[in-house]
Amino acid sequence: MPATTTTRSRTGSRGASSPSRDASRYKWVDGDDSKPDHNGQTLATRDHDVIRQWAEARGGKPATTTGSGRPRVLRIDFPGYGGDGLRKISWEDWFDVFDERDVTFLFQEKLRSGSQSNFSRLTRAAA
Repeated sequence: MPATTTTRSRTGSRGASSPSRDASRYKWVDGDDSKPDHNGQTLATRDHDVIRQWAEARGGKPATTTGSGRPRVLRIDFPGYGGDGLRKISWEDWFDVFDERDVTFLFQEKLRSGSQSNFSRLTRAAA
């Protein structure tokens, strides 16, 4: 049976959502269970606090592609990774689009080698 996501709104309330099409094989985490079982393991979440803490621990800031208006492509801008084509946005705007599109955040805490990982990807939830 595939895991289901747990979402947490800005007010802290929880609600169930469908698992992502390709994220059901990853370990689902929320604020209470955000540690991988081993180095290199890919984790999946929709928890705003987990995403923000993970990004900020690596110096990441919420961003979108350049241009004005509503964010279209969500990114996390890490220092030293060539974010010249990105526009910084607020976490509130980033999470508004994240929730509206009902996507899942895939990420790694550490590489298999044990070094810190900046791997992340957004994937669409199942219809």
